[in-house]
Amino acid sequence: MNTNKERITFLFQAYTSNRITEKDLKELSELTRIPESEFMITEVLKEYWDTIAVNDQLDIPREDILNRIQADKRFRQSPVQNIPAKVIRLRNVWPYAAAVLLVLTAGLTFYMLEKKPLRAVKEETMASKTIQPGSKKAILTLADGSQVALEQTIVGNIPGQANLKQDNGQLIYENNARLAPAAENAQNTITTPKGGEYQLILHDGTKVWLNAATRLSYPVQFSGSERRVKVEGEAYFEVAKNAEMPFIVQGNGTEVRVLGTHFNVSAYADDDYVKTTLVEGSVEVRKNQQKAMLKPGQEALINFSVPGIKVSDVDTEQALAWKNGYFMFDNQDIKGVMKLVGRWYNVDIAYQGNLAGKTFGGTISRFGDIRELLKSMELTGTIHFEIQGRRVIVKP
Repeated sequence: MNTNKERITFLFQAYTSNRITEKDLKELSELTRIPESEFMITEVLKEYWDTIAVNDQLDIPREDILNRIQADKRFRQSPVQNIPAKVIRLRNVWPYAAAVLLVLTAGLTFYMLEKKPLRAVKEETMASKTIQPGSKKAILTLADGSQVALEQTIVGNIPGQANLKQDNGQLIYENNARLAPAAENAQNTITTPKGGEYQLILHDGTKVWLNAATRLSYPVQFSGSERRVKVEGEAYFEVAKNAEMPFIVQGNGTEVRVLGTHFNVSAYADDDYVKTTLVEGSVEVRKNQQKAMLKPGQEALINFSVPGIKVSDVDTEQALAWKNGYFMFDNQDIKGVMKLVGRWYNVDIAYQGNLAGKTFGGTISRFGDIRELLKSMELTGTIHFEIQGRRVIVKP
């Protein structure tokens, strides 16, 4: 396809003003799939941003949004060519519109491509400020019961903790500090609220990412013949290798045993399952007397209503989407989708009417406005939402 810059500019202007024809929309969708057009599209986006003068009407710095475009790996790798079709396509929607919408909103978070007048966009933005996406925050509970609020903006040592500091949304246990005997056996707990996430590096060098509404209990320093932690919620582990001390994750009645590997565990108390997804290395999953060994790219599902451990091949990118900053759904039940949305945005979810068989598929940033997230889901034409304060009502 040989399309010049003027043509691309015309297509974007027609799209954002809701004047685009089906033929032109198909052409724009195809353009986003061609690697050679990436530079030209980026230039058009920059110039078009200047022409619509959004800076004076929205509290969103131009540089921040352009940085998101340039930093988002899904946009940077050529707008969509490296994303499987199932990732960029909303179910039951006009495919060309859905593909363009999801690709472009990955960087612009819908503000630039909204089809309504800018004044209406501004009013909705102001109205939704009370519901914000999650951020780096957690509560650290020390062995003596005292608590420390952890935030991304705080940097420095934790008072009274010789080997402990926080830095840019990460809690770090340094392994070069000498600890008192009492401290070596101490247990700490880190808890993320709804609408929070955090990272930490344990004393042995193991890295842990905590999703929203997650609680991790662990020793300040590992000793003995094993390294044992307990998780309630969802966490991704990159375990430091130590053949002499297996690393064991307990979660909702199950155990994951490893020596050194990368894996994700979802073990929320309000879910009826525990899911372990292996990215690298090998793990053994245990439930009572049952065991299962996983290979990279496999998932162990323990459903409490069904006996046994089900092992299957999965897309690990979908399991780690939360860690990488986006929601990724593949024809998922709407109630499962909204449970994740509720945890991240810290909102209550209510349901009205018959939602049986309602599903959703697509990839969307976790850091956008919740109203735009819900609008993208409404494009299916089968699901509708109403926001009342911090409550989201889902209805057919």
